[in-house]
Amino acid sequence: MLNSIAIKDFLLIDDIEISFKNSFTVITGETGAGKSIIIQALMIALGDKVSNKKLIRPGAKNAIITANFDIAGYKSVLEVLSNLGIETEDEIIVRRVIYQDGKSKAYINDIPVNISSLAQLKDVMLEVCGQHSSRSLLEKSNHLKLLDEYAGCTEKVRNLAALYTNLKNKSLELAALQKKKEVSDIERDFLNSTIKELENANVHPNEEDDLIEKRKSMADRHKLSEILIKTNQKITSLNLESQLYNLQKDLERGGEIFEKATTALKNAMSEVKEFEAQIEELASLFSNDFDMEKLESRLFKIRSIARKYGVVSSEISSFLEAKKAELNEIDNLEYLIKKAEGEVRGAKDSYLNLAQEVTEIRRKAALLLEDKIEAHLADLKMEKVEILIDVQSTDNPDEWTSTGIDKISFMVRTNKGMDFGDIAKSASGGELSRIMLSVKLALSEKNSAEIIIFDEIDTGISGSVSSAVGKKLHLLAASSQVIAITHQPQVAAFGQNHIHVAKFSNDNATSVKIDVLNQEQQLNEIARMISGEKITQASLEAAVSLFKEANAQAI
Repeated sequence: MLNSIAIKDFLLIDDIEISFKNSFTVITGETGAGKSIIIQALMIALGDKVSNKKLIRPGAKNAIITANFDIAGYKSVLEVLSNLGIETEDEIIVRRVIYQDGKSKAYINDIPVNISSLAQLKDVMLEVCGQHSSRSLLEKSNHLKLLDEYAGCTEKVRNLAALYTNLKNKSLELAALQKKKEVSDIERDFLNSTIKELENANVHPNEEDDLIEKRKSMADRHKLSEILIKTNQKITSLNLESQLYNLQKDLERGGEIFEKATTALKNAMSEVKEFEAQIEELASLFSNDFDMEKLESRLFKIRSIARKYGVVSSEISSFLEAKKAELNEIDNLEYLIKKAEGEVRGAKDSYLNLAQEVTEIRRKAALLLEDKIEAHLADLKMEKVEILIDVQSTDNPDEWTSTGIDKISFMVRTNKGMDFGDIAKSASGGELSRIMLSVKLALSEKNSAEIIIFDEIDTGISGSVSSAVGKKLHLLAASSQVIAITHQPQVAAFGQNHIHVAKFSNDNATSVKIDVLNQEQQLNEIARMISGEKITQASLEAAVSLFKEANAQAI
């Protein structure tokens, strides 16, 4: 429920705060006094568009509207807040600040939110019914929701939505398989070619990295190989072993004097032989291990394949497995399609069974709701008006939706002999308001917890009808918070909370004054509504009579 609204520097309002009760609130005042400003401010607080800076009171920098709501137990409101990331249990404070450039900022519990978030909140909290506007009745998209609320099948419809999603998903899977089958021959040839190439390449997951590391190692070994080659060349060119052997023979001819030198030379010759053997062994080792050209060729092949199929080399093996799986799927398409067709049939049967069950619930509820609405209309002096809640079901799967197989239309016949027609086109402004009130009353038996605002619902109706409207508004307030702007004293007499709006002007400015009336003030205001600006004793007595009569009827 709306606890209070504070309005500062908005249109003709300087700075006011209005408290509301969870009951029937009436708003009265002379024509042009600014009664609708309160409703306009509330709607803007809850996300209505800000048209221009003229909404700001002349001389002020900005306008601020703050609304306090008690939301304890309002499941739909709590769900919206949870989706917005706002956790609360009991109340929320919504604030909208409007700036001179026409821009605005919005907050819920001081948390910045966008305007669309406020609109989501408004959709589950508030209903405004005027002579020419009623979101629930004028928009056909809401008719099904209204009927489902009364029928109490919201949970079944939620389950139906899940079955519908499953059916759509299964149907999409089947369609994808059938499309694959259409191009399966071309696809099969391509996959076979791809798989053959990848299998022949036999690329291991980390092979490119291993080859790069090996190439680096081989480059280092190449340097060592060059050293060995040069060493071998020098050994060969010097012919050390032969020269040392000839030198030994020369020394031996010198006799004993060269004996020690000869021995040392023999040892040197032995070391030279060992050195030559070591160099030869190393050269053989390096020559067997070195094939840079082959390595570069392998690297080029791996990278070429990776580029061709748009993957990194480490993913080539997993890409191959994926292609094998695709080929296997194509090879098993007939089986997969039959399996998918069976799953679609199962999903369709599950959806249709529940959808038909929901249809029956809706049809039965529609008949009951028609009677309830017409009974309230009769009390509102519209006993000749007939309501038809048309439930049209379809066998065409293309027309099925997440809410079922039905299209719901609330239709009206205001005169005998006429055809039923859309409420928006067939009912006048006053009739539409009373039809909306009757619908809300009928639905209140099964659902409540919203704020309902009636904007001059009683325009153009007589005193006896006004009294009936007031009684119905009071009755509706037992399950929902009801706020009504009214010009009828008979309606105002039923108000449990009475707000009076008046406009004052001086040489400099015009402002609006808003007061919450006590019982005595309420009686005086009802008397003014009866007699005009000057309250007479007769009008005051009539006001007391209306007040007593209203209270007696309300009981």
